[in-house]
Amino acid sequence: MWLPKANGAKKEIGSGSVAVAIDKDKGSQHALKWTIDNLASRGQTISLIHVLSKSHSDLEEGTPQQKQQLEKTAKDLFVSFHCYCSRKE
Repeated sequence: MWLPKANGAKKEIGSGSVAVAIDKDKGSQHALKWTIDNLASRGQTISLIHVLSKSHSDLEEGTPQQKQQLEKTAKDLFVSFHCYCSRKE
């Protein structure tokens, strides 16, 4: 979503939903930073979306160790973004 820059105008608090697609790439961190700086208001909830490819979703039939590793990887990914968002309030 692209919005025109407001000239000195104050951001509205809680104006709409904000979501950012993330993965482990550095571009995701830049996308989140841009969103926080340009779209989100202080205290507004930002939804982070991480989509697994079909090959990862096939792990339902995989071993418990494979499932556990996939869950740990996803959790680690979200924790790093959560820490960043918490610092930015």
